[in-house]
Amino acid sequence: MRNLVDPERLADADERLWIRTAALADPRLAGSLVARDAGVSAVSVTVELPAEEEVVLIPEVARFAHGLAAQVQDRFSGIDVRPVGTVIINNAFTEASFASQKTFLPASLAIMALLLIMLTRVRGGCRNGFCDRVFRTRIDGAGRLGRIAVHAAHGPGPDHRSDGSCS
Repeated sequence: MRNLVDPERLADADERLWIRTAALADPRLAGSLVARDAGVSAVSVTVELPAEEEVVLIPEVARFAHGLAAQVQDRFSGIDVRPVGTVIINNAFTEASFASQKTFLPASLAIMALLLIMLTRVRGGCRNGFCDRVFRTRIDGAGRLGRIAVHAAHGPGPDHRSDGSCS
């Protein structure tokens, strides 16, 4: 087993032409890892990570793969390198999850706070009978007794009429 390519000789155009010719002549490569017109090729790398350390290692391996791809593109300007595979996909799902949390978590907390304010009537009390229509029941006897008990203990609030409706 030997390397097909000497990394020190990749800058030489004749060496790259020889590599292209050799790769297209090999039936195991042509049409599978290298397109028949040599326009696209693939490099397959298998990474086996310990299951208990995947959460820490997947982002590290993905960063390394992206950094390596950037180095190759800097060195060979005509080559487009796209890291793919299980590690890259798993990392993309994790990054997308964190990115969506930056939007959806604050939005959901704001909606919950707004609903809490509306349901507990913190914003200025009753207006135009809204509280009576939505949050209080006139049918439920326990609700009526509760309101009567509050009025008896504390007296009606400044925005309530004597009949219990909003002013």
